[in-house]
Amino acid sequence: MSEEIKGRISVETENIFPIIKKWLYSERDIFIRELVSNASDAITKLKKLHSPKNSKEAPIIESI
Repeated sequence: MSEEIKGRISVETENIFPIIKKWLYSERDIFIRELVSNASDAITKLKKLHSPKNSKEAPIIESI
C-alpha cells in the first residue's frame, strides 16, 4: 500500500520557459499548431464574454 505525501511545488516562470521552448515547441509545426489553437481558444472565450446575455455592448465583428 502506498503512502500519501502532501507538499508544495513552486515554479518560477523564467525557469520553466526555456524547458517549454526546448522540448514542447522544438518543432515548427507544433509551435504553429499551438499558436493557432491558442488564438482559437481566445476568440471563443471573447465570444462568450461578449454574448448578448453577458453584455449590452455592440456585437463583435469577426474576420480572419
